Amino acid sequence: MGLPAILSNFLTLLDQPRRDFLAWHYLRLGQRQLALRPMDRRTASRQLRRAVELGRREPELLSQAAKLLMVCEDYQAALDAMRQGPPASLDDRLTYAHCLLMTGRSEDGARLIFMVTALAQAERRQGLMSASAFATLMNNAGYALVEGGVHIEAALRMTAAAVALAPLQPAFCDSHGWALYKLERVQEARFWLERAVRHQLPRPDPVLLYHLGAVYADARRPEDARRMLRWAMALDPARKEAETLLRHLDRLLPPPALAVLSGRA
Repeated sequence: MGLPAILSNFLTLLDQPRRDFLAWHYLRLGQRQLALRPMDRRTASRQLRRAVELGRREPELLSQAAKLLMVCEDYQAALDAMRQGPPASLDDRLTYAHCLLMTGRSEDGARLIFMVTALAQAERRQGLMSASAFATLMNNAGYALVEGGVHIEAALRMTAAAVALAPLQPAFCDSHGWALYKLERVQEARFWLERAVRHQLPRPDPVLLYHLGAVYADARRPEDARRMLRWAMALDPARKEAETLLRHLDRLLPPPALAVLSGRA
């Protein structure tokens, strides 16, 4: 019985380089799908799940795959990828916390985010973390809390720290504006979200367009809202929240020609 086991282990060792190569190949395919316009998040998610399945022994691959799966909004798969190995860096711990928040473990996710940001602040005070790395971490932490729907005031303080260090970084402006929107500070949110989209032109992220469309809808600018939401859906057809909001706008505020014809002008 010993010889078959030895042969099996030997063949596994021989096969591992091939599996690693294929894992990275699928990762790149998924990354490419997310860079396309329009993007295909469903295909990207399938490819990234395959990368995780093949690359379970590659911590760097698992970390990258988890972040890309979050872009796909496939949070359970991202969480599964992170669980293949304990997250070591603060950035990886933050990714793990974000996944916890988005898969229903809000208390655990929020607790981990506050721990990570406290560690980051300590490292920053000691000169062990650069300003750009600190800003990115605080932005990502704040956005995770906003998306998870918890501790929005704390999230706003985190995103404020990020934009204080990099006020023209589109992702930071978007996170700060989205936190303000969730606190119903619509006019302030509009300023930051317009800045975010403006600084990403001519290739804005569909998430930023959706956020700005939502703010325009609340600011009673329906045509601007429709324009942003349709643009978001053109770039990312699977963005269902944009489609839902667009339908809601069309029900509440029919186009002028339709209103005249229906006697509701």
